[in-house]
Amino acid sequence: MAASVFRRSVTVSFYIAEPLDPPTWSSSFPSDDVLTTIRQLDLASGDYHVKTGLFATELFCMVHEGPLPLVGAYSKDMWNAVLTELKGVIEEVEMREGEGVVDGAYAAFFPKSVVGIVRSSVKAPGSAALAEWLSLFGGHPLYLAALPKADALAGLQRPPEDINGVTFRVKKNLLTRIRAVRPDVASIIESASQVGGSTKVGFTLATAHRKERANWWPPVRAVINDLAEAQLLAEFEAASVSLYNRQNVNLKDAYVTAKQSVQIQNTKRIGPVHAAEALVGAYRDLEATLINPSVEAWRKRHTGVHQTGPDADTLTEGDSGVG
Repeated sequence: MAASVFRRSVTVSFYIAEPLDPPTWSSSFPSDDVLTTIRQLDLASGDYHVKTGLFATELFCMVHEGPLPLVGAYSKDMWNAVLTELKGVIEEVEMREGEGVVDGAYAAFFPKSVVGIVRSSVKAPGSAALAEWLSLFGGHPLYLAALPKADALAGLQRPPEDINGVTFRVKKNLLTRIRAVRPDVASIIESASQVGGSTKVGFTLATAHRKERANWWPPVRAVINDLAEAQLLAEFEAASVSLYNRQNVNLKDAYVTAKQSVQIQNTKRIGPVHAAEALVGAYRDLEATLINPSVEAWRKRHTGVHQTGPDADTLTEGDSGVG
């Protein structure tokens, strides 16, 4: 049988690792220590599988060796049954006791505390879940902040009269974190979510007359700045500013990400080898022009600032950050 070969586009999202209080490192994230610690864990014991959410879902991580060692973060679903179809016949794949379907995300560590992540599917663990697991078992508690572009909001540097409106779409599960930053925005989401028990809310902020925009735009721009600084825009489903010339500024494009094409052979899933190829390629392409300037800009804004990290309930399916 001829080999099945095709190319698939994957998204590489870049983050910066920052220590939680009290910090256990001062300069660059000690990735070698973390990888060594994970290698020594007895994953077969089940002691390092963390329950996530209300359902039978577990999160665990392991090291995939290679020229670029990766941390593979896996979400294991103990309830989901795999069905296959062939010529109109549907069958369930039999699994052994304790076996479950997994979806993987793959993280690579680069200089200056930069972390690249590739998710194999929308069900794969996100950056918050990965950071939570690493904090528990990697020896160095951390949070992963989506890396903003150095000129992240440059597209908004224009007269207020040019701004038509701002549109957001967000999941309700971000409500607690939004309320801590912008209680006014949280109130909009909470009120709208009560209609039919909605779990996703979309809304637009705008004013009808151009002459009113000089007063309207500054407080709305402050909302954008606050949400961006709190790393929340990266987790919105949509966030954009519409301009007078019918163009949009995509606020989710304010973070360092890249599309990479990888070759898939005899499989339909992105695995660690494909992820490593995408991560190396994306970092090589963006290191000098985008990643390093963005890290420098981040450091200027956050030097000496540590956080207690995201809310304790971050280990939820789909809490991914970018990608």
